Amino acid sequence: MISRSPVLFRKLFPGVVWNLPGNRKEILLTFDDGPVPVATEWILDGLRDYRLKGLFFCLGERVKQHPELFHRIRKEGHWVGNHTYNHPDGWKTSVNRYMEDVKRGGASSREICSDLPMEG
Repeated sequence: MISRSPVLFRKLFPGVVWNLPGNRKEILLTFDDGPVPVATEWILDGLRDYRLKGLFFCLGERVKQHPELFHRIRKEGHWVGNHTYNHPDGWKTSVNRYMEDVKRGGASSREICSDLPMEG
């Protein structure tokens, strides 16, 4: 288990908040690469049953394929994040191409839910 962010990450991304002060015992459940039928529905049902919220990092391509699931994620009060359009390999993709994919992912999500307050 990693209890602290790796030093390399903190040095590469100095503007990111890595730790918050406090004694609260909380976790944030995150789900990547959706929404997809069956798996996302199962996760949403479980979160609902236990009255929990999660953070869904969605791919723009899948948001367009399954807009009803994206709407359900938002309707049930979960957070959403942009996880690019179609998940290019960050090690094999130029920064410009990768950032275009990030922007395209955000634009796709906003097409489905125009009130999304996110950048990129």
